[in-house]
Amino acid sequence: MVFVSDECKINFSKVKRGKELRYCIFKFINETDLVVEKVGLKNNDDCNEEESWEEFASSLPFDECRYVVYQLPYISKTDNVNRSAFIFLRWCPSGASTKTKMISTFFQKDVIADLPGGYVQTKLQAGSLDSLNYDHILEQSLRFVTVK
Repeated sequence: MVFVSDECKINFSKVKRGKELRYCIFKFINETDLVVEKVGLKNNDDCNEEESWEEFASSLPFDECRYVVYQLPYISKTDNVNRSAFIFLRWCPSGASTKTKMISTFFQKDVIADLPGGYVQTKLQAGSLDSLNYDHILEQSLRFVTVK
């Protein structure tokens, strides 16, 4: 059984609402307790979203697994409107131990079920910086949204 801290639940909701936080990174401690490692504030100026994503991606460790919730902004191609895709990302780099990868995989459904709402439409997995490329993640995320 996994224990998801109240701080994880609160920050998950803040990211999902998309008002103050852009992302939240969760990590395991003691193999069954999930806590917040880092949050990224939503930037309201005209900064480059790809640069924000790359900065976030470079902060992930290469030897430990993480869960991430991210509000990924994009401009829809169908109506040219600013929108965002809410994603749940499981980060499992090749440098992580097999045990850590198994724990991360095994508990993913329990973690999502314990978070407010108990459901995330877009679930992605990445294990290298190449798989965290902004365009690749955006393309993968848009497969799950109704307005592209």
